[in-house]
Amino acid sequence: MASQNFDNLLLSEIRDKVASVFGYRPCLWQLKVVRAILKRDKDVASIAATGSGKTLTFWMPLLFVPDGIQIVVTPLNILGSQNVVSLAKVGISAITITGETATEQNFRAIADGCHRAIVTNIETLMKPGGGFEKLWNDKKFMSRVISVVWDEAQCISKWGDFRPEYKIAGNLRHLIPKDIPFYITSATLPADVLHDVMSILGMRESKTEIFVRSNDRSNIHIAVRKMKYPINSFKDLRFLIPKDWDGTTPLPFKFVIFFDTIAESIQAAQYLRSLVPPEARDKIKWFNSEMSPEFRTEESDKFNKGMIYGLACTESFGMGIDLPNITLVIQWRATCDMCTLWQRFGRGARDPKCEAIALFLVEPMYFDQTKEEKAARKAKKEQAKTTRKRKAADALSQPPAKRAKSDGRQDSTSGNPPGHALPPSDAQTQAIESDSDSEPDDSGTEEATAALEKRRAAYRKDKAQVVTRKKPKKDGNELSPEMDDMINAGSKHRSIKCFRVPSRLYFGSDKTASDHKQCRPDLPDGCPRCAVQVPAICCELCTPAYFEQFGLVDLPVKDQAAPSRSRIPSSYEADALDMNLRDALHAFRRAATITKYSRVVLKDSGPGVVMSNEILERIVDCAHHFKIQSVEQLTRETRWAFASEFGMAVVDLIKEHRPWPEPPPAPETSTPLAPRNNNDETPTGRSIQVRKCSKCQASDHIASNRKCPFHPHHQSTSESALPAPVIPHHIDQNAIPPTPPSELTPAPQPVPRPLLWSDLHFILPLCPYTKSKHPLPLFPIHQDHQFSLHLPLPCPHFYPYIPRTFRLLYLVIYHWVRLLVSHHRVPFPLPNLPCLRLTSTLSRSIVYPC
Repeated sequence: MASQNFDNLLLSEIRDKVASVFGYRPCLWQLKVVRAILKRDKDVASIAATGSGKTLTFWMPLLFVPDGIQIVVTPLNILGSQNVVSLAKVGISAITITGETATEQNFRAIADGCHRAIVTNIETLMKPGGGFEKLWNDKKFMSRVISVVWDEAQCISKWGDFRPEYKIAGNLRHLIPKDIPFYITSATLPADVLHDVMSILGMRESKTEIFVRSNDRSNIHIAVRKMKYPINSFKDLRFLIPKDWDGTTPLPFKFVIFFDTIAESIQAAQYLRSLVPPEARDKIKWFNSEMSPEFRTEESDKFNKGMIYGLACTESFGMGIDLPNITLVIQWRATCDMCTLWQRFGRGARDPKCEAIALFLVEPMYFDQTKEEKAARKAKKEQAKTTRKRKAADALSQPPAKRAKSDGRQDSTSGNPPGHALPPSDAQTQAIESDSDSEPDDSGTEEATAALEKRRAAYRKDKAQVVTRKKPKKDGNELSPEMDDMINAGSKHRSIKCFRVPSRLYFGSDKTASDHKQCRPDLPDGCPRCAVQVPAICCELCTPAYFEQFGLVDLPVKDQAAPSRSRIPSSYEADALDMNLRDALHAFRRAATITKYSRVVLKDSGPGVVMSNEILERIVDCAHHFKIQSVEQLTRETRWAFASEFGMAVVDLIKEHRPWPEPPPAPETSTPLAPRNNNDETPTGRSIQVRKCSKCQASDHIASNRKCPFHPHHQSTSESALPAPVIPHHIDQNAIPPTPPSELTPAPQPVPRPLLWSDLHFILPLCPYTKSKHPLPLFPIHQDHQFSLHLPLPCPHFYPYIPRTFRLLYLVIYHWVRLLVSHHRVPFPLPNLPCLRLTSTLSRSIVYPC
């Protein structure tokens, strides 16, 4: 297949042949792209809007080379399945090669010429020792290859970090004949991304023919909204489900919502499904790359046929999915760049006869108004701080008499003294005015054009810095200039007053020339597909009337004043009860993830889908300080989205592993005498609140008093000077069972000194420690191999269980002895360890036989 055979190929010939086979009249730019591919003297790059017909240019060359083969590299396997089906309709055999289908039999069929279109992914293509590596050495096969197509070429630049094969894709240039061109195509290839892709693939600019068209979609209407509700509540999506919708009729919009994480997409879908009748919940589903190819293909087909009304999906649905009738596309949160955002918006209304709305829901922190309010609050605090310091300095510098007068309350509300700074409101006004002075004036055409060019230069400068240092060192909440301009378009300090303009500046769509007259000279207005259309409905800023009734969510932002969460100390010493509760919660969330979703979701996304690590730790912290005893308290303290569904189970776990102490009996109070007035009315007055110890809840002392059994004094006292046990007065002395005679210290008798005599000082109970997986702490007391083990007493509620605790000490002591043995490097078991002495603050020393 010599290149000169197609030098004189007429564009009209290409158009007629394509129309006869595919039943579609190609546009002029498609004809030029195909002719450049067939000439094989240069690499080819084409940039065109989503849904404009780029995929057709992959297959058009096959019509002019009877035995030719096209190799297409696509980022998503589902795109290959769609192409196989569409090509089969016109009699072209195609095959998709993935990790599952990369068999020796399939590669043998490819080498024999059974398939003319080969669609694969980058991992399979670049696999060392794989089937394609053998094909590169097959001269007969390579002589039939027309070109290598890189679909969605922006992924070569964007996805190299988590798909490293894209970084070495240029090695293919050295494995195949030089006359086989590379063809890269995408809807989102701005100058910086195009340059990066060409550099990776080894494409020289002088040897590449580039076709650039506008990627603007006039039938997609753009709206940018600030989120009103908490992100994890997903209430900003409430408008998708009309009130009283019974599920018998389609929803107002056929929608797709894009998320950056699988967990968020699943949670959002679950929220929307909770708003519809149970029999209609299968109409809303989530869609991600972790699902099987068969399932995704089946769900895409159902969505296309209207059997599914909405999808909550990730990037796996974002590129190349050809569904013509999606009427609403939503991007959830400002977590992507402009290229990804425009690709996702391009999923809507791929049929030129349809229209769609693209809604960008953005966190409040990215809006200028929120930033200004935050800056004003900060300035107000700084101003107040400065004023306080200045007043203090002035007061110290005044004479005593004048100082006393100035300290009077009557002067506290007086105006600012001469020479003081302006009030915060005036300072805020001046800051706003100074900011507005730096913005360009948009009055007049020349000034407006200059302002737009200034913004375009800012976009390029930012991207140039990214290319220079590869990974920009930006704050996690920092936006790129083009995304910032889009979100804040229409702000009073911004020169851009349209949501669509930043994308046009970024991609250069406003600079592309239209050849619609040359494409269809037979029509007075030229080709309607090639013409750069001025949208009748541009965006919410340009045509606000169109969006007046769109996306209205009338839910109370705060149904009631939300109760504040308890303040938990940032640092405390976790005990074994905390460890056990943490383990139990982790096991619970794993089981809940499997029950609610599936084991596949647990494997791929982890148990954080149901309960994040932050919420789990918050539950443990609150349980340690006895803050959670009901589902309502759990909801208030954690703001857990699944509290209503799994809250009772979590509360039961807390009660099991960290039970609440029983409230102490109310202190006895004397009955007041009857009033001596004639009306016989009880005098009213403030009730006196009895102070209680924060440690043991007793009312006769506070935590700093040595009476408290939890005072550090009791724990730091050595065995030789142990204080008498102190039991709070509200604990019934009779409630503590007497120590059985068998457990009392035996009468003094000669006992042989063991090899290692150790004392175990503890505060009850020890029951939960029998299941602890963590090593118990050891603290040396003396130098003669005596150690002490200190264990916390959660509450007086456990005092009556002392005897039972002694009987359950076996595992603890066994583990403790092993630690001692390991510490002293003594063989285990010990030959001369007849007993362990147990000493508690509530009983006498007890010798425990080993």
